[in-house]
Amino acid sequence: MKDFNINSHYETEHNAYGENLSENNRMKQITALRESLQKQHMMISRTCLSQELAIHASLVVAYKLAKHKPFSDGEFAKECMDAILKIICPEVEMRL
Repeated sequence: MKDFNINSHYETEHNAYGENLSENNRMKQITALRESLQKQHMMISRTCLSQELAIHASLVVAYKLAKHKPFSDGEFAKECMDAILKIICPEVEMRL
């Protein structure tokens, strides 16, 4: 965006913003807005990571299914679930 457009928007829409705030309150407002932005960024990053882990786990199971032909094997289903748990929740160690 061009500087002129940003300045024009600020002067017409937000000119009176912060006039009634003291310097201390203005710094608190800035700090709160920065923290809010960081929290939003972390939430988006966490969501992307969980989606990538789910995709990875589904691809691992699809690969195992392609290599293993009889689908009625209970031990094979346990093996697939164990692979999914290792990918999505590596800190949890469950034995099926």
